[in-house]
Amino acid sequence: KVRKKISENIHVAGVLNQLKMQDLRSLGKVEHSVFISIDGKKYEIIKSEQQQFLDALVDVADLLLAQKRGNILTTQEVADLLNVSRPYVVKLIDNSEMPSFKVGNQRRVRELDALEYRKKMRNKQSHALDALAEETENLGIEFK
Repeated sequence: KVRKKISENIHVAGVLNQLKMQDLRSLGKVEHSVFISIDGKKYEIIKSEQQQFLDALVDVADLLLAQKRGNILTTQEVADLLNVSRPYVVKLIDNSEMPSFKVGNQRRVRELDALEYRKKMRNKQSHALDALAEETENLGIEFK
């Protein structure tokens, strides 16, 4: 399982290296679709999905850096990274939602685990927003 995850990350790193900076610079700044090229194939990123694409790239880049660095974080550092309170991080750890270990009587979390939790949290938020958008569309509610 770990080998598969590492090989997926290596593939993602290769894809990130292929993306041209001018492709990424235009994301979110134009009023139309943007095309990017990966493995010789062109992909269209429509305007409404550009921010999600950028967020995903940032998450993957963070994960790759964390994997390389292997940093260990305090619960306060994890809280700052996730933009939540320290007691909330402790609750996540106590509920086994985030892996941790103890150094003396203090909890520590691998940076990679914190970033993976953040990615999971963002995906959950994104799906909830998509469901909400679909529901408002079904009800005929428009936002301006």
